[in-house]
This record gives sequence, structure tokens and C-alpha cells, in this order.
Amino acid sequence: MGQASLVFVNNNNLNTLAAQGNLCWAVKTDAVRSDLGDGEVTFAEPFVIRERITIPGTDMIEIRGPLLHSDLSRWTIYRPLGAETVYNTTLAEAAAAPDTGRTLSATATAGADSFRVSAASDADVGRELRVKMDNLLWFISMIRAVREEGGNKYLDTVDRLPSTATSGNNIEIRIRKIKVNAPAGLAAGQEITVTLNSGSHQTLIDEGPTGDAGNIITLRDSIPSLANSGKAVQVKDYSQPATNDITQIITGFAPGWTVEFETGSGTATGTRYPGGGDNVYDVLRSIADETGEQFRLKSAEASPKGPKRKIVWRRTPDAAGVSGTVRLVMPAQADMATDTANKNRAIMIERPRHAGHYDPVTQVIPVAGDARVTLFSCSAAALSAASAAGFSVTTTGLGLYAAPYVTNTALNGSIGLYQRRVTFSEVTIEGDNVASIQSAADRLLNLAINYLNEHTDAAREITARCISPIGIRPGQKVELYFQSPTGEYTIDYTSPASLYVQSVRRESSPDGDYPGAPITTLTLTPSTYSVPTPSAEIGKRLATVERIASKAASPQLINMAVAFGSGSGALPGGGGAPPVGSYLPLTGGTMTGNIGFSGTQTVDGVDISAHAANASAHHAPVTAGDNSINVSGQAVSVKRPANSGVKVDATGVYLNPSTLTAATTNAVSGDGPHPRYHDHGQRQDDDQYHSARRRLRRPDDAVLCGRQSDDPPG
Repeated sequence: MGQASLVFVNNNNLNTLAAQGNLCWAVKTDAVRSDLGDGEVTFAEPFVIRERITIPGTDMIEIRGPLLHSDLSRWTIYRPLGAETVYNTTLAEAAAAPDTGRTLSATATAGADSFRVSAASDADVGRELRVKMDNLLWFISMIRAVREEGGNKYLDTVDRLPSTATSGNNIEIRIRKIKVNAPAGLAAGQEITVTLNSGSHQTLIDEGPTGDAGNIITLRDSIPSLANSGKAVQVKDYSQPATNDITQIITGFAPGWTVEFETGSGTATGTRYPGGGDNVYDVLRSIADETGEQFRLKSAEASPKGPKRKIVWRRTPDAAGVSGTVRLVMPAQADMATDTANKNRAIMIERPRHAGHYDPVTQVIPVAGDARVTLFSCSAAALSAASAAGFSVTTTGLGLYAAPYVTNTALNGSIGLYQRRVTFSEVTIEGDNVASIQSAADRLLNLAINYLNEHTDAAREITARCISPIGIRPGQKVELYFQSPTGEYTIDYTSPASLYVQSVRRESSPDGDYPGAPITTLTLTPSTYSVPTPSAEIGKRLATVERIASKAASPQLINMAVAFGSGSGALPGGGGAPPVGSYLPLTGGTMTGNIGFSGTQTVDGVDISAHAANASAHHAPVTAGDNSINVSGQAVSVKRPANSGVKVDATGVYLNPSTLTAATTNAVSGDGPHPRYHDHGQRQDDDQYHSARRRLRRPDDAVLCGRQSDDPPG
């Protein structure tokens, strides 16, 4: 992953910037690098400041930390990744809702795994049993047996009850098996979504298909509500390798990060990850080990200049250099000026150290992190590719005890048998899925072959110290040419025989033989495979131990209890005392006293629904002061007698009498004077024809409209 450390003189600006959590990128200026404009070449790759140390007795500060791409270890991946295959089908028959009409017939104490119930119909083996405990949590387990004893019905469970459940407590029975119309392609470990009559249910396939018709699927988590026959069922499978594997990982699990590819959107042949909780960085490293491909942090020198949360994924090594390949040289005096002015020349400051390693392995017995994965399950394509690369896979003629193995055919014939059992704990599967097991077996084979390639009888490593104007990075190719001054030997790794950079160390010190000079130390190998060292082996074994331990301690979805009325807050371990505080009963329980909050506030123990329905719960009821209004509960309105002329609309209440005309019929009734003496408003007008005054009268007068005695005749 890489580490960086810088020591510098403290001042106000640096004191502020060099804070834990900040990023640091150190550069040096090199006049040869005119292609960079400002000539700033990376000295220390961008790193996260994790430690800040004040050096006693000096005005110096040291900062340390991992390189920026260590940030990728922040996120873990639990779900499987691979090429997505979708299967769509429907329910062949209805998936029943939970059966809630039953109770315990006898008290079950903590530790019980058998429950006497009021009825055992439809309580088939394999269904889910839920028992409400006295602590108001639900005990959830799978029914392993249904039996009758002394006329009583008993349900035996896989797990034991963690807390007492009193007789009369509710129980639920839920189904885990469903029938589908098209079971082809469905297998354990796949994601499944069942459309319910209300909402949907997502879980994993635990087993299937089974049954006489081969269409019964067993779910990991039971059906929470009714789903009618014909409802949609969708299944997603990720057991096959995906060639966009790296894109899936970075875009899906490393927010803020991007990836740049040499070609494609992932590895050349594709990989899959079975899930399990490894962090993003470790998953990428595992894929690189499996495929022989590589990744590194994007150069901070690249435009736009500065640290970038971006990795570069390459299928083949690229050359370090600018429009060419860096060559490490120790020039003669006559060539010194020319070579130091060449940006693609790194000047070696001492003779390169050439080391050979002899730790050969000619045969590997690979062990996966899951016992179900062995070389027996490898695909024909993987076996053919191994044979073409010079490796044989033996899966027959093993006798009673031997495990299958991989052999480096040529090396084994040359130096004899060197066997080693190697654990590849990263190789696991998520279920009994044939395709998943085969993909994992192919991965196991590839890792075993890479291990054999690293452990040959001719492993060589060259260490070179140089001053380079180019920021050389791991995974790149360089050339090296060195001729000893006395001419007794020559090291020539010029094209096409390049060397591959396995590690880079840059340092600069005010002391020593080269004060102030930026020294680069390179570990180089003739092949892309690194040389196995004791420290590397120890690191791999520690990672294996940690991975196995973490998987053994992973939570298992076997036994859990949940707060009553909720299916989302699962508590592993079968219940018992709540982990935080106490739960309040939602129904079916008894609360003594009030619910207390901060300060002096309380919620009294009353029937809230009855309280809300009582109109007088918060104040005295409204009553009418006289007969001018109506009161009905909380509603108040104005009385409007018939023919009163009182009108109510959006503007309010007002009088709106009808217009009186010659044709109006008076229908007023009441307790007033006799109608004959009931005087209405009268309208008088002059008759333009008779020049007489006329008056309208009541309909019960002798004349509705006639002359008065003072009218002139005719």
C-alpha cells in the first residue's frame, strides 16, 4: 500500500497545514523536466497524515502516513459481485400470510426447544416458528419436528428459547417455501424478490428447486404477508465472472473515487467476488493476484495537477518515461553530461545488487476458504488454459486420502518434486450454487498457478539506487545497463528484456554521501511476478488467519428475536434482555405508571383513542346561551327559521328578503296581529291613464286591486 514520512523545519504555515487527516504531496524541482512546465516532480506520493511527531530538542516536525489509496480500505463489501443474470417467473400457488391465530398451551422456560401449542395444523417441518416471549421480544427459529404426545401438540425447533414464554403467549407460523412456475436457473445463494399483495419481500434462496415438480424454492427469510398466485418473482444471480468487475467495485463501494483503465472496464477475463466483508483495497489486491493485472494511484503530476482519488488499472505493465523508457545507467565520464540531460536516464549512484532466491515449489495442493471449493469443480476452459501454460491439474488416481493438486510440469521434471499446501482464504462461495462453486474453483486454480510462478528455481531480484528525473512507479517497466569498471561482468536488461518495478523507495537527507539529492531505490525483477520473501509470506499468512477468523465470527442468520410488531430490528442471539434500555409494549402488554421524559414531562397511562374521542377531554363543552344557535358536539351554527330571509354563504350571515311584486303571494304566518290589520309597506303610484292613485292590497281584502272610495268613477 505504501507509506511516506517527511521531516521539516517547523514554521507557522507548515505547523497549520501539517495536521492529522490532511493530505501531503511532496515534490522536487528538476530542470530536466521541461515537459512539466514548472519542473515539479513527485518526491513523496500523496499520503494521509496519520502521525505528527515533534522531535525533542529541535525545531523539527515529522509527519507519517499511508499513501492516498489506503483510503480504499475504509469501505467493506458484503454482497457478491459478478455478471448479473436475471430470472423472471411467477408464483404457481399463493404464498400464505403468517398464521397468527395460535398460542402456547404450556409455559416454555429459557433453554426450551420444544413448544406445546394450541394447534399444530400447517406447522410443517422447515417452516418458521415465532414465539412471543415475556420480555415482549419474538423468538424466531425453524421447525425441525412436529409431534403429538399425550394428546398434546408439540413443535420442536432448531434453536433454543433464550427467555421464558408463558402459556397463552402468541405464536406465529410462517412459510419459507414457495412454488414458482419457471424454476430453471434458480439456485441457493441467489437474490430473490417476491411481489406481495402489498409491497414486496427480498431475501436469498436457501435451497432449491426441490419437490416432485422441481419448483419448490426455500427462502432464507419467511414470507411476511400474503402473495396471490401469479404474483411476480424475480431472481438475480452473480455467480459468473464479470469483465466490468473493477468498475462495479469502485463505483459501487468507493464514493469519491474513480478508475482509469488501460482498456475495457475491468479485468481481461473477468472475476467475481463472493462477498464476505473484505475491504475494497483487499478485494482489488486479491483480483490483481488472481489475474496478474495491476493497479496503482494516479500520478499527481497528471493534469489537473495535484492529488487525485483515482486509481489506474492496467492489464499489462507500462513503461516509465517520457516518450520512451527510463534506462538506469552508470555512465562513463564522457557520457555524463549527455545522460544527465536526458529525462529518460536515471543515474545509478552505486553498483546494482543482484540477488537470487531459491525457494522452489513444483506442486501446490490448494485449500480454499470454503471446503466446498476444490479443484474437482474446475471448468474445462480453466483446465485447458492451465495445460497450455505448462501446468497439469490432477483430480483422479488420488487414492483414499490425497487432495487434488497443480504441478509445474517443466520445473517438476527438472528439479524433482517440491510439494506445498497453500491456503487461499479469499476463495469462498455464498451458497450451494453449482455455477458459483465452479467459478470459485477456477479462481483457486489461477491463484495456485500464480503461486507456482512466483516460486521457481531461478527467482532473481535486482536492487538499484539512482537519481531519476522521472517519478518511477510500481508495476512499470524500466531498462538497466551496467558494465563493471573492470569489465568482468555486464548486466544488460535493455529492450526487449526490460525489468519490472516491484517496489519504489525515495529518500533525501541533508547528510550522507549525497546530501540533499533525491535518491530512488528500486526493487526490480525480470518477470512480473514478485520474488517470495519471508516478510511477504508472513504478511500473507497473517491476512489468511484474519480472514478465516472474521468469517468464523460473522453473524449467522439462524436465531434472532425482534421487538414486537417490527420485522426490521432483528437482534441476533435469540433475544434475552434488550441491548439498550427497555422496550415499551405496543400491544398485548401492561405498563405500570407513566412514561417519563426529560424535565417534568410525562405521558399518562391512558387509553389514547378514547381520550381523543372525548370532546370534553381538554375543556368544558360548548353550550347555547339562548335559542339563536345550534350546538352539536364541537359544531356551532346559527338557527334559520323558514322564510326568515336569513342566508349563509362564503361571505357570512346576512338578511336577504324576497322582492315584493304584484304576483307575490304572502305566506307569512306567526303570532302577530290579525292579517287584516297586519300592515305591509305599500307602494303608491299615479295612474297615467286615469290620473288616479292606486294601492296594492292583501289577497284576503274584498278587492285585490281596486279603487278606493275617493277614486273618481270610471
